[in-house]
Amino acid sequence: MIRHYHIKIKGEINQLGYKLHTMILANKHTVFGNVSEWTNLIEIEAEGEEANLEIFIATCKKGLTGSKIDEVVVNEKPLAYYDEFTIL
Repeated sequence: MIRHYHIKIKGEINQLGYKLHTMILANKHTVFGNVSEWTNLIEIEAEGEEANLEIFIATCKKGLTGSKIDEVVVNEKPLAYYDEFTIL
C-alpha cells in the first residue's frame, strides 16, 4: 500500500551532504517526494510502498558520518502523488 510521510530530522546535520544522500537513498528504494534543509532541520516528504518507506526512514534515522541526529518525527499525511524525488 502506498503511504505518504512527512519526516523531520533535527540535529547537527547541515552542510554534510544529507540532502543529496537522501535523494540517492530515495531513488534506490523507489520513494518519491522532496527534501529541504533549514538550520539544524531536514524536512522530507516521502511517498512509496510501505516496505520501501520503512527501509528509507530507518536509513534516514542513522544519518551520515559526522552528523548528530537529536530527534526524528514521522507523521503520515494524505497522498500528494509525487512522480520523482527532488531537492528543494
